[in-house]
Amino acid sequence: MQDPIKHAEGDVCTHTQMVLDSILKTEEWTTFSKEEQDILLLTVIFHNICKPHTLTHEADGSISHPSHRREGAQLTRQILDKENYDFDTIYKVCQTIFYHGYPFWAYSKDNRPVGCRMKKGC
Repeated sequence: MQDPIKHAEGDVCTHTQMVLDSILKTEEWTTFSKEEQDILLLTVIFHNICKPHTLTHEADGSISHPSHRREGAQLTRQILDKENYDFDTIYKVCQTIFYHGYPFWAYSKDNRPVGCRMKKGC
C-alpha cells in the first residue's frame, strides 16, 4: 500500500510498473547507451523495494514509508553485489535510489529555504 494522496495508483507494484512503462515510452529512451538503460531499469525495479518492509500507518490516517530510500539502497547494493554487477553500476543505481525522492522533497512548500518561501516561483 501507498498513501493515496501521493500515489493514487495504490500499491508499490502498480507504481513500479507505471514508472517502467513511462520511461520506456519516452523519446529519450532510445538515445541512452546500453549502460544508461541498464542503470535506469535497475533503479526503477529496485527504487521502492523496501516500501513493504517500512509501511507505517500514521495517526492521521496517512501512510508513510520511513527510511525506505536508505534501506532500499542498502538492500539493492547487497543484491547487485551478489549478482556480480560492477562497482560503478552498483554505485549509480544505489545513489539514484537513495536520492529518488529528493527533488520532490526539496521543492515542496514546507522544505524550501525560509527566504525562498516568500518569493513567488522559488
